[in-house]
Amino acid sequence: MSKRILTGLSMGVAFAGAVCARKEAPATAPAASGLVTDKALVDGHLTEIAHSKWDGGRTADLFDTDPKTLARTENANPAILEFHLPEPRPLKGISITLGGTDYAVTATLQPQGGGPAKTFSREFRQMQPDPTLELDFDTGAEPIAALRVEIRDLQGGDGHIHIRTVKLP
Repeated sequence: MSKRILTGLSMGVAFAGAVCARKEAPATAPAASGLVTDKALVDGHLTEIAHSKWDGGRTADLFDTDPKTLARTENANPAILEFHLPEPRPLKGISITLGGTDYAVTATLQPQGGGPAKTFSREFRQMQPDPTLELDFDTGAEPIAALRVEIRDLQGGDGHIHIRTVKLP
């Protein structure tokens, strides 16, 4: 009889431990800003990226260099990508391939060690379908610790912004 009780108790503890483990933060947990946070390989470095919620694709699809794969925002205009670089480094700009034709891209860079953020912005109008948009940063060799990118569909749309590839040259 005591063997049954011990077996039942140990099974209960094992089940409770499994349930508790599942309640921990999932791979993509909502951030305080309403963004979702996960990780992806960016230029060979595992990078934390907070972003607008996807309803298609995944964050890793942005960095696989295959323009046929994509991540699509669920209901966001602008789409937001926040990169928290594991090691600060100079950034020359950003290259983004999107679906659609008219966009505004704004990038805000946070230098290593604080200091004032630098913002770069540009509108891209009447582009060919699935354009690759490039926004250059004039930061020299200054190491950047974080980057926030906002991609706004200038035609309004339905909040589904198709992001095919992202590169940080």
